[in-house]
Amino acid sequence: MVVARCWQQWITEGRMYRRGGSGRPRNTNDRQDRAIRRVATSPTTSLASIQRHLPPSRHPVPSRETIRRRLKVGLNPTS
Repeated sequence: MVVARCWQQWITEGRMYRRGGSGRPRNTNDRQDRAIRRVATSPTTSLASIQRHLPPSRHPVPSRETIRRRLKVGLNPTS
């Protein structure tokens, strides 16, 4: 059924869009994730210090738990 729907959209509109994923949207984008990894220069850098040194953005400062998750994914991109 999914393949048929994609094929039909391709035939009628000449394009195909992927639906957005389910679940909660991410609090940070790729640019902020890179900034988090750049600020965390050593393994002993505290999460509070990383929060203070992040560049300003339109979004609120990510929580310490979010920073911890982003650093964990940055170390092991397959998980």
